[in-house]
Amino acid sequence: MVYKDFSSQLLKWHKKNGRFNLPWVGINDPYKIWLSEIMLQQTQVKTVLRYYSKFIQRFPTIESLAIANQETVLKQWEGLGFYKRAINLHDSAKVIMERNRGVFPNNFNDLITLKGVGKSTANAILIFGFGKKLAILDANVKRVIKRIFNIKSLSRRDNEKFLWVQSEKLLPEFKIKDYTQALMDFGSIVCKPINPKCTKCNLNKLCKYTSSSNKIKKVIKNVNKVCIILKYKNKYLVFKNNDGLFVGLYTFDLVDKNKVELFLKNKIKIENILTSENKNTFHITISNKKMTIDLLVIEISKTNDLKNFKIVSETSTLDNNLPVPNFVKKIFEKLH
Repeated sequence: MVYKDFSSQLLKWHKKNGRFNLPWVGINDPYKIWLSEIMLQQTQVKTVLRYYSKFIQRFPTIESLAIANQETVLKQWEGLGFYKRAINLHDSAKVIMERNRGVFPNNFNDLITLKGVGKSTANAILIFGFGKKLAILDANVKRVIKRIFNIKSLSRRDNEKFLWVQSEKLLPEFKIKDYTQALMDFGSIVCKPINPKCTKCNLNKLCKYTSSSNKIKKVIKNVNKVCIILKYKNKYLVFKNNDGLFVGLYTFDLVDKNKVELFLKNKIKIENILTSENKNTFHITISNKKMTIDLLVIEISKTNDLKNFKIVSETSTLDNNLPVPNFVKKIFEKLH
């Protein structure tokens, strides 16, 4: 009985409380739906809203995205985080142009081959873009189902399998688009990761979870880093990341305090160092890490031995040309 009641109660809730004003809600353009799904991976709606429409204006079609260079795409993504998503999006746009002449794939087998597209994302594109009856299992949906059925003890593999089965069983016969959007909205607004609104939830009679007995605390890690800033002829060097959190972006190097000497030995020749100066310490939060960063400015005599770098002189240069993480901009504010 829970399955039928769940979908009907959820749709009633959504009719009154759904987020119908989101720019990707109610459209059937698979390209724009794909973009929203990728942006929303591991990112809150309020953050995505600052980027989505601007990205569409800059790249209104798959072709416009495919022909752009990677740095231009990353610059448009700058500040949204998890930059591998932007690289995957760009690479996939090229694949769609090559394989399908720019026509967005309308079947699961083709969608799942695109970088960054898993089963849930592929299904969401097929639901909203092509009207297919399928289940999704993003982070919000997983959380809702786990709480409804009070799932705690299954192994990770069995857990995922069980959650897909339940997600499929919960599907209503009709209004799949409305139901899917309702499920995502509900997980974001009511059944939140921390401090869920259980007392105000119209599904609480069906749910085996209560917030009072299942409190979750967000774990924040404190991390100490040294930011190595190389200076050459009164200008600064930023380096292109090939992997990690800021893949594809230009940054200063963040190094553990106890590894600074080893890092410098591998990065530059000691005889190339002219001066070394400690600057201000500042604090930033990236993902679940609270970082304390000491700035170390090292002036060097030559750049011959260095790879994958750009020389910049001021913040405006970064804003107009190179894709950089926000913490680099904050460091430049400290330096000028």
